[in-house]
Amino acid sequence: MRKRTKSIVSEVLALLIIMSTLFVGTIQANAAISYWRVCGDFNGWGASTDVISGSPGEITLNLKDYVGKTIEFKMVAFENGGNTWCATSGQTLTSGTAYKMTWGGSSSNMKYTVTNGDVNFKISVINNANYVTVTEQSPTEPVTDAPTAAPTDAPTTAPTNAPTTAPTDAPTTAPTDAPTTAPTDAPTVAPTDAPTVAPTDAPTTAPTDTPTAAPTDAPTAAPTDAPTAAPTDAPTAAPTDAPTTNDTKELKQKAFTGKTLWVDTAENPSLVNSTLSLVKMYEKSSGSYYLYLPETANVKNLPVYFSGYSSVKIGNQTIKSGDEYSFDADSSYTLYLNGSNAGSLKIYKSTSPAMYLSTKESMPTTTYAKSANGTPLDNKDAFSTSGTLATSEQGKSFQETSLKKIKGRGNSSWQASYECFGKYSYNITLGSKTKIYSTMNSGKKYCLLANNADESYLRNVFTFALADQIGLAYTPTFQYVDLYDNGEYMGSFMVTDKIEVNSQSVDLAYNLDDLNETANKGTDLSKAARSSSTGNVNDTTTANFKKWVDMKDPTTDQNGNTINVSNGDGAYLLEFELQDRFADEISGFISNKGQQVVVKVPELASKAEINYVSSLFNKAENVVYNSTSTLADLEKVIDVDSFLKVFLIQELSENLDSCATSYYIYIDSSIDNRLHAAPVWDYDWSYGQYNQVRQIASSTYKNPVVAEQWYAKIKEIYRANQSLGTTTGIKNFQAAAANNSYAWNQIKVLWNGTDGFYNIAKTIANGNDSIKGSLAYYIKDVEGSAKMNESRWDFIAKNPILLWGSADTGSTYSATTSYLKNWINARLDWMHNGTENTTPLKSEAIIPTNQYIYFNNNSYNWNNIYAYIYNSASDIYETWSGSTMTYDSATGYYKIQVPAGYENAYVIFNNGSGTQVPGQNQSGFKMSGKSILFANGTVTEYELENPTEAPTEAPTAIPTETPTETPTENPTEPNATKTIQVGIAYYLIDSGKLHGDITAHYWNNSLGISGDATLVDSGKSINCSVGSQYWNNQSVKFYLYTVEIPASADGFKLHMGNTWYGNDVTLTNGQGVLMFEYGGGYIYNQQTL
Repeated sequence: MRKRTKSIVSEVLALLIIMSTLFVGTIQANAAISYWRVCGDFNGWGASTDVISGSPGEITLNLKDYVGKTIEFKMVAFENGGNTWCATSGQTLTSGTAYKMTWGGSSSNMKYTVTNGDVNFKISVINNANYVTVTEQSPTEPVTDAPTAAPTDAPTTAPTNAPTTAPTDAPTTAPTDAPTTAPTDAPTVAPTDAPTVAPTDAPTTAPTDTPTAAPTDAPTAAPTDAPTAAPTDAPTAAPTDAPTTNDTKELKQKAFTGKTLWVDTAENPSLVNSTLSLVKMYEKSSGSYYLYLPETANVKNLPVYFSGYSSVKIGNQTIKSGDEYSFDADSSYTLYLNGSNAGSLKIYKSTSPAMYLSTKESMPTTTYAKSANGTPLDNKDAFSTSGTLATSEQGKSFQETSLKKIKGRGNSSWQASYECFGKYSYNITLGSKTKIYSTMNSGKKYCLLANNADESYLRNVFTFALADQIGLAYTPTFQYVDLYDNGEYMGSFMVTDKIEVNSQSVDLAYNLDDLNETANKGTDLSKAARSSSTGNVNDTTTANFKKWVDMKDPTTDQNGNTINVSNGDGAYLLEFELQDRFADEISGFISNKGQQVVVKVPELASKAEINYVSSLFNKAENVVYNSTSTLADLEKVIDVDSFLKVFLIQELSENLDSCATSYYIYIDSSIDNRLHAAPVWDYDWSYGQYNQVRQIASSTYKNPVVAEQWYAKIKEIYRANQSLGTTTGIKNFQAAAANNSYAWNQIKVLWNGTDGFYNIAKTIANGNDSIKGSLAYYIKDVEGSAKMNESRWDFIAKNPILLWGSADTGSTYSATTSYLKNWINARLDWMHNGTENTTPLKSEAIIPTNQYIYFNNNSYNWNNIYAYIYNSASDIYETWSGSTMTYDSATGYYKIQVPAGYENAYVIFNNGSGTQVPGQNQSGFKMSGKSILFANGTVTEYELENPTEAPTEAPTAIPTETPTETPTENPTEPNATKTIQVGIAYYLIDSGKLHGDITAHYWNNSLGISGDATLVDSGKSINCSVGSQYWNNQSVKFYLYTVEIPASADGFKLHMGNTWYGNDVTLTNGQGVLMFEYGGGYIYNQQTL
């Protein structure tokens, strides 16, 4: 997957908030300091996350990603709602030395070179001056938080307010309100970085924050919200960032028992006080041993442990348990155990991050596996356990979290694993929402896909990349990982978001599962009675069948707003399912045409919810299966764009499950009450990986699967036990939509063009490995992991699923990826213009039109405006009253885009209530391939030079009908502009960048317009008194600019050097804007300059 390389010029140091009640009144007269920040100057003072200090006045940040690099920063004091910079005159700071800072002004960034990574920032006040001290905690040397020498500009004697002895408020013994024993989370010995003597400013006894005594602010009893036991997500070992000690080494030495050898694969083993990063040697067969290492493992300094052997020797190196040894990846060594030659040890190193699990019951690793109590794991629900999960990426911190549950996933995939592979897929639920990898969404639920059937490991990834680039919603994020459970290598897996309704996956306005639970508080809905329309909840064949859970309907949403699910308020996630699986689902329905539809969310649906969503689906189905439906008819019930894009992916891939299972549809009443196709899911048996295809209507369909034939276009609704090649005569929902002649024209529109489906898919398939999202990019990313997986499992060599219909795509991993790339290209070319293809998608004529119809409503004031477009009496775009026209604020007119195929058609305008122009029994206005405007009873050609501007008056022509009313107003005048004055704080502008490279950019998000604004002057220096929101009514020097932007623009940003400053604001003509930048840039328009 994608890797991120941290750079001090591209990423922002975490902000530090320091509560500073100690400093009020001492830092600056009349200043009300609320808190401090440390801001890293990496990219225009970009915004960062505030980190609240654990103790007043200082905090230690983990900056290990910047070791060996020089960071730049300033201190920021927030006072009276505003803020002021504090910094030195640009010194490079030395660890442990206090430096005096200048309050405000144009002080330069402070610089500090990170040597270890744990950097402590501390604010001090000496003689009413502000000092900053930066120190680094070393695991080998004691570190005090006092300067090792007098500050560079400090007085030669102690400050008058400095204590000459230990602080008077330092306790001489343990605090009276401290517990009588050490805190439960304290280490049993002092940390290795604890000072060997008391710091110079420490009390005469042990510091209050060392683990040998309780903290001074410890409660006399456990907090009311404290857990009575260790939290469920607490690590089973000491914190991962604790320094390595003899105890830590002993912990890792005792991690496993019996005759075995293991290594520590953490990127920085000394910083990981956990056994989760330990990986055991695997004995594949007698005399053949393997170490399967993730990308983070440091093979040149690899800690090796063993037990049960009197001696271990690898090659020429005698191993002492716990010491580090240097090895070469992808190399083999002779292994000696107890002084005898035990065989060979092969060391593999992956190209993927690691996921480590510590589970109460180990995951199965064989076919026909059984649980710990002997129960066959012959279905996905048979395996479930919990434990701890850790993740590790190159250059990222090792992180642990609670693994609330891990259970089997997949239907046929679990069965295939059980019978053929021995490597299984899983769903995992974390104890709390976590961003487990930098490439993924933050969440609690994820899928671990084994990708067993896909010999290339790329088919799902290619599909996700394609779906994302063509604009399909809610495409899952993902990451290749090497998975380890209880020290054992499980293989290469793909982690993805779990398809659910939440902010991590399908982010809809409502989650009816949550609302139903709230409405039925006190009732366990999972145990509530289930009912159906036929009296048999296991019915799988009856058209219009419905099944639901007996419950009360929700009446309010999550914000307390009234809702009525019977009228369509809510959101749904639907999945098409195979007939023989439908009975296992809790809520769902069978459509008029016999399609089994599972309601995934809400999983526990009420009768009213099922009635509504099934009625909505059947309404859409009636339109889709009606061959006379126009594109506009389809648009009323489905989001045509998403359905046709999913169709193209299904057609390209020849996906075995195409529109039969794992086919998702969502409905969100906050958007519209139409069906939307997305997200895409489950493409392992696709792109030529499967050799047989069921439910194909044509007897001429070729088996095994080849690229030169239509597939999704002719596929029928799945029927259980139907013989291969037979037909039911009922195309599935997707095929019915694609075979509509208007939809097929639209498919050609989506397929062709520079940004069309064909070119995007070609780029993904053939781009080089430097192009993110290309096949080559992902091959490079997963190749090491895939080869390691093949060494462990031999799936490519043995292809254990051939009897299930899987294709043999190559004998090596490289061969399987070449097969996939060639297959995709052949399939794309055939769909585009194949020699046997009688209906190729290539088209020079069908392109999106840039032709519009405009209607000036000033003369009519109709509430609704429709355009009835037709070529002839038998070729009508949409039945009467026609297509709804929408208001275009850029022109002041109502507007509709002319559909492809109707460039020279006729149009009649009407209000849907009996009034029309031209009148009844008259022909419509004729178009001639160009945009037209109807205004004041007249139709003329109307081409905008700039679509954001409107004409000053309607064009003149011979009217066909005299309006009965006089226009009440005119559209916005063309070329209208407004003038904005922008003041920029003088000391925020870098030297030498005061004039020439400052530019402005405007936009209007609702209209989708943007452009470069004009700087009327090059800036002039002014002084103004600025309110307390900024600098407490001080006189501040600014550079004042005048900017001209179009009247239709509602915001702009100013660009200086490499940084954009500003955000969306509503601006009016002549309004002044004060721009003050900190931590990312803000525009304020509360006051006029």
